[in-house]
Parts: sequence; structure tokens; C-alpha cells
Amino acid sequence: MKVKMILCASIVLVLAGVAFWRGAPSGRREGAAGEIHVSAASSLTDVLEHLAKEFERSQGIRVHVDFASSGVLRVKIEAGARADVFVSASAKDMDLLEDAGYLSTATRRDVLRNSLVCVVPAGSTNRVATAAALLNKEVRRIAIGDPEHVPAGIYGKEALMRLKLWDRLRGKLVPCADVRAALAQAEFGSVEAAIVYGSDAYVSERVKVAFVFPGTSHTPIVYSAGLLMRAPHPEAARRFLDFLTSSAAAKVFREYGFGPIADGAE
Repeated sequence: MKVKMILCASIVLVLAGVAFWRGAPSGRREGAAGEIHVSAASSLTDVLEHLAKEFERSQGIRVHVDFASSGVLRVKIEAGARADVFVSASAKDMDLLEDAGYLSTATRRDVLRNSLVCVVPAGSTNRVATAAALLNKEVRRIAIGDPEHVPAGIYGKEALMRLKLWDRLRGKLVPCADVRAALAQAEFGSVEAAIVYGSDAYVSERVKVAFVFPGTSHTPIVYSAGLLMRAPHPEAARRFLDFLTSSAAAKVFREYGFGPIADGAE
């Protein structure tokens, strides 16, 4: 209950900040033509920071990125947050924005794929080779993105339910604000295990992969991106979308543990 209260309070503060921006003078709200604002899933933090710098160098367009769980970002966009592009780890959140008229349907495209894994602290001696091993008494706490709104947590819940482990493990689960928060719990040894994306484990030296969830245990993890209908800088945003699906970007995505759609996800 305490965790839920903290999450709710965080969302309230987020919306308060959005309301403040919406009340700002129109000149400030529109910003400069040589910049774009991107709302992106937190699991993309490392790779998008890298790609944003490359795009800025090649195109001369400044990229501001707001990282959070896809569900929180959707709420912010609906509340009027400044954004040109949305990159989501959740098809559901993209669908909701599209159905409500916030997303340009014609620009929506699948960009990446990912895997779901269980990680343990790098120095852990616990043997957790399968999902069933999470039932072992040595595993007391398992970090997971909050299944109410964090895509990684939603995929994790789906996998555990299909493996008939959800009800038996619920008492061990530690809901987190986003997947990077779940990863951090394992990195600092606050939990014995965490359910995160394969790309999160790939960029961290403080954890090791205990096992990979079978692809059949959850919906395919596909990231999609699209231009928002009220994008302040639509032309620059379209150039950024094209860049995200370029061969140069695909190479960088692979370096960070992602699988570009071109490699045959769907």
C-alpha cells in the first residue's frame, strides 16, 4: 500500500508540472524550431541518449528526452505535456493515445524488439536457473516494474501467470516506478532478483542474467514510435523518426542489446 501511495503521489506531481507548463506564455511553450521533445520508455535511456547526440551532430537539431514508464508518459501527454515524438514499450499505451486522437496514425511504426529476463546481483551465489526457482526460500524479494502501469511489469506478470507462478510469488514482489528502478534494486543488492528487459541487463555490470523468460510466456515485446498530433516541430520530428529506423540507428540499438525490427521480430 505504501508503494502504491508513493506512485500515486509521483503521478500527481507530474501532472502538476504539466499544468504549470500549460499555463506558460505561448512563446515559451513552442520553443525553438531547432529542437524536438521526445517522450521515451525508461528502458531506452542509454541508447536514446547516445542516438540523440548523433542526431544533434548530424542534423543540428537539439533533442530533449523525457524518460519514464510508458504509462506515465501517456498520462503526461494526455494532460498536455510538450512532446513531438512518443517512443513506447507498450502497444497498449500507443493504442490509447491513437484512439484518443493524440497520435498521428500515419507516422506510427514499430522500431525495436526486446526480451524479458530475470537478473540477480553480480556477486549472487543463489541458483536461479528457471522461473520456478524464484520460489526458493533464498529468494525473498523480486523487483518488478509496477504491473499496473509499467510495461516490463505487465510483461512480467503475464509471463508469471502463464507459468502458473504469479499467485505463488506475489508476496515476494517489490513493485517499482519503472524498469530501471527494478534494475537498480538488483544492482544494489536490495533484492535477490529482478524482472527486467534483456537490454537493461546488457548495459549493467552489476547484475547477471539468471534466465530468460520463454518468448511464448508473454506478448512479443515490441517498441513503437510515432509523431504526436500537436507536435510543436513536426518536420524535425519526422526526421528523427526516420533516423530511428535507419541502418545506422539499428547498429547502435544492437550494441545496446536491442533487436531492430529489421532483424525479423514480427
